[in-house]
Amino acid sequence: MKKLLLPLLITSMFVNAKQTTGVGEYRYGPDTSQDVACQIAEERARENAVTKVVGESFEFFTSEHCKNEKCESQKETFREVNGYIQSILSNEKQITKEEGYTNCMSIIKANVELYNEDIALKLYTPHFHLNEEDSLIIRGIVNKPGFITIYNLYNGSYTKIYSEKIINANKEFAIPSGMNKIVAKLSIDEKDSKEVIMVLFTEEFVNSKNKLTTIEMNEFVNELPKHKHRVIKKQLYIMKKGNIL
Repeated sequence: MKKLLLPLLITSMFVNAKQTTGVGEYRYGPDTSQDVACQIAEERARENAVTKVVGESFEFFTSEHCKNEKCESQKETFREVNGYIQSILSNEKQITKEEGYTNCMSIIKANVELYNEDIALKLYTPHFHLNEEDSLIIRGIVNKPGFITIYNLYNGSYTKIYSEKIINANKEFAIPSGMNKIVAKLSIDEKDSKEVIMVLFTEEFVNSKNKLTTIEMNEFVNELPKHKHRVIKKQLYIMKKGNIL
């Protein structure tokens, strides 16, 4: 009977996994090596396999900065895929040459599984309306101790504005705590601003640059262990003092 233990254990690991095929392509020229191109194609194939099984969710946010009567708008998309490749069953590469470029196609067969949603992070405020010089306070609850880092998306880039350790799980928090403050600011010629606040929870402390482009932020978040972090984004509206919200 002991000989059956390992096969049964291995089988149980794949009970929740689904087998699927993913395809990814990358066109490249003489300045890119075939190995690099096919590595990019394989990453796209892996992503394609995961999204086929678990799908993906999108959130759309708009930033808008108004100077006098002129407003500048920028839209940002937050994309999340809640699954991962558990194992690769086969991996095939196809190289084709076309006029002006070469194409590497990666075709993989893989077992894909959903992430275990074991972090429950909830923020109580759906969006924030503030006057200039008001303090931003973020209230919420999370089921695990860890770290919360707050970023502000403004004018096409993310700025890290605050970080704090959450000691007590399942207990309401208010950030920033103590005498610390996050104060709403507008430039001299701005009458209002529509921005985005991003709240990142991680079980372990992680460090990032103080300022990141949207591409750098997406890469940074995607590299974090999926089951050990959560991201929530909220719209932030700032008005000049004396204006009615």
